[in-house]
Amino acid sequence: MSRDGWLLVESDGTLRRCDGPARDGVPAALGHPLQPGRGLTRVQFDAGTVGWIHDTARWLPRNPVGSCLLVALGGPWEVVGGPVAVTGWDEGLVQAATATTAGRTVGLSRGRMLAVEVLHADIVAVLSGWDGDRPAEWVTEMRAFAAHVEEAAVLPRDVDRGATVVAAQEQARRFLAEEPF
Repeated sequence: MSRDGWLLVESDGTLRRCDGPARDGVPAALGHPLQPGRGLTRVQFDAGTVGWIHDTARWLPRNPVGSCLLVALGGPWEVVGGPVAVTGWDEGLVQAATATTAGRTVGLSRGRMLAVEVLHADIVAVLSGWDGDRPAEWVTEMRAFAAHVEEAAVLPRDVDRGATVVAAQEQARRFLAEEPF
């Protein structure tokens, strides 16, 4: 079982399979103006799969497909801009340099990679108008959330970050309270 691959959802929603160690490739793919490895936010789905976004994602062009993929994998209902990476996560390995973080980034197993690729394809198809074989409620949720992501404002870079996080959380609460599905 190969564990060197990982996936990247580009800002335009296209999925790219990436080779090589995720711990090296993800920072480079998401690194924007910051140093590689800094400014990344981990979105934990389960014990073996995580998503990665740049922590300035609120200021980047919106990524409805990437946002929907994070939600479909179990992440928060959060507007995401810029690319989204999906990697494996090994809880059993502890990084000696950071006592507070247990685990480390690893590649995806073939099975997990295939599952994420199928889920991505379903999201793209649903957002293109196909109803497919997914439950109607799921289809409605993905379309409503993608529309919400597309309408969300790209925030200026000079906005206070703490206030921005609170505002984004409140925006997500209002969206979920509307029960658009």
